[in-house]
Amino acid sequence: GLALTPCMLPMYPILSAIILGRGAISTGRALALSLAYVQGMALTYTVLGLAVASIGAGLQAWLQHPLMLGLFSLLFILLAAAMFGAFELQLPGALQQRLQRLAGAQRSGSLPGVLLMGAISALVCSPCTTAPLSGALLYVAQSGDLWLGAQVLYALALGMGWPMLLLGTLGPRWLPKRGIWMHRVKVCFGFVLLAAPLLLLGRWLPEWLIRGGWSLLITTASGYLLLTLLPSPRLRVVALLLLPQLAVGSWQW
Repeated sequence: GLALTPCMLPMYPILSAIILGRGAISTGRALALSLAYVQGMALTYTVLGLAVASIGAGLQAWLQHPLMLGLFSLLFILLAAAMFGAFELQLPGALQQRLQRLAGAQRSGSLPGVLLMGAISALVCSPCTTAPLSGALLYVAQSGDLWLGAQVLYALALGMGWPMLLLGTLGPRWLPKRGIWMHRVKVCFGFVLLAAPLLLLGRWLPEWLIRGGWSLLITTASGYLLLTLLPSPRLRVVALLLLPQLAVGSWQW
């Protein structure tokens, strides 16, 4: 999903041109270079996951305190607000430029150079990816599970890298066309991040409060999707009339 956000999808053709270089190469070579870039990203993300999980493992008892869970929940809400467009969250511009120059200094068309380029580029987080990546790292830190940390972050990198593999094998014509739907994907990640506080605080807050939170989240997310995806005003009115029933059903569930 992160690959389809407005910050990421338009960048893949540019990245592909940088990675593959200017010369004509075979499809197999293009796939190998794209795979090397994605694996470089995955390596950086996996190391991040292992590092954060190991820190969390050493502080596991402390991180399970209700006060810390409340702080984590507040951070998840702030990360969700970033996905909704309340503010932008990313690395300082000077650091991003330095990392981009370092990645750009690597040799295009060379497997080791492209691998290193991917490893460095993974640190240059866009506003669309910083919040979900931070959320994944917070979740991994709270779990303290090294295997989970490596597995989750590696999978995240592979998911973000699939357009690169598509470009390397099939060309840009197979990429989805840009549009307003990319912003909706970004907003959907905001709703996903809002689910984390309900999971973290489920053991400490009253059941009726958690149940009400899930009902509100499901109803709000469904309302957003229905109102933005349905083409006609009449269908939107019908969807609005059905939302209270959805809220009652999700409460009972």
